[in-house]
Amino acid sequence: MKKFLITLLAIMFVAGLFTVAAAEDKLSISGTMRVRALDAENDGDFNDSNPLDEVAYYDQRLRLSGAFKANDAVSAHFRFDFDEDSWGSDNWGGSRYSEASEFQVDRAYMQIVQDLYTLKAGQLFFSTGPRYIVYDNNTTGITATIKTPVIIDLHYSKIDENGGLTDDETLGTEDTDAYVVQGTFKADTFSVGAFYALMKDQSDADNSPEAFGVFGTLGLGPIALTAELDVFGGDQSATVEYVGTQFWLNAEWKMDALIVGGDIIYAAAQDATGEVQISGLNNWGAFQPSTYGPFVEDFMAGPHLGGAEDHNFTGDGAGNVGVTIYAKFNPMDKVTLWGQLCYFTPEDDDITTVDDMTIVNLSAQYEFVDNATIAAMYSTSLLSVDSTPGATDDAAQQIMAKLQVKF
Repeated sequence: MKKFLITLLAIMFVAGLFTVAAAEDKLSISGTMRVRALDAENDGDFNDSNPLDEVAYYDQRLRLSGAFKANDAVSAHFRFDFDEDSWGSDNWGGSRYSEASEFQVDRAYMQIVQDLYTLKAGQLFFSTGPRYIVYDNNTTGITATIKTPVIIDLHYSKIDENGGLTDDETLGTEDTDAYVVQGTFKADTFSVGAFYALMKDQSDADNSPEAFGVFGTLGLGPIALTAELDVFGGDQSATVEYVGTQFWLNAEWKMDALIVGGDIIYAAAQDATGEVQISGLNNWGAFQPSTYGPFVEDFMAGPHLGGAEDHNFTGDGAGNVGVTIYAKFNPMDKVTLWGQLCYFTPEDDDITTVDDMTIVNLSAQYEFVDNATIAAMYSTSLLSVDSTPGATDDAAQQIMAKLQVKF
């Protein structure tokens, strides 16, 4: 009897090992945990007399990303965020965050991979171009990638049901949808592509911006070039049109321990009446070349007027003629330094009080334990304005620190 029990326990133990191994083969998980500290002033209005834009706080986030693999072709993907909030916020209940901050689902989608296509459906991310300038949407939708010599992406997203699942003009519940068609050809040393994107408002308001873009990359040994040209159109209302013609060029030279690069940024301004300059169809903020360093992926610290983006840095449709230069240096193993200088000036200074803006970004990161880093950043923005009464040009600055682990 004793031998029988020992044999039974051994069989159960081995079976358990096979079960765990099978589960690990089907499930893969990675993630990050971070704690950050931020001190900022005048970020957004460049006005020392306004205390509301002076902030100092800590925040945190635990992020898990993973996939359940049914077989080599079929999988389900997810990204979860836990306890993403500032310390001591109104969502803190004394010993835990409330539901608003406790748990968020960023992505949850299925993926089917075949030789001729890849299909994704659910809550997913899709973007246009090499740097997410025009359309960078974390959304609910469907994406089909057709694998011909020219890679074709077909994307549909439901942006807004507008208060009801019944699409009815009298109830005002017509939907807003997004449509994107993109083609990319990739070779060993270069790539070229083009896209058309539309955010279609099905209601009588027809607030429907659209964009056409072309892009490309070129590798010349240690030098890499990336460029994109975008043209915007569509109607905001019966009397106002969306406009925008913008260009971005990046050049980067990679050496052993040093990367040196720069950007040229151009955006045409809107007319004074009847037009609204846009630089993207949605404002998730992934493209801000004026922010450089270890905080780019998780904190968009672009110090611009009114939360504007780089192609519209004044926030009032004055466009941009700007340049940036930057460097990334590894003086020793596990230590990285970043530096950047930006200069922006409006394409049309008649419709803005801003003359120019200079941005300086300095940051450093140290991997003090494998997969554990501590980083710090200092950023200042120096604004110059004309003599218009009420225009302010007090310097803005941000100081930030981050402790993060990856797994």
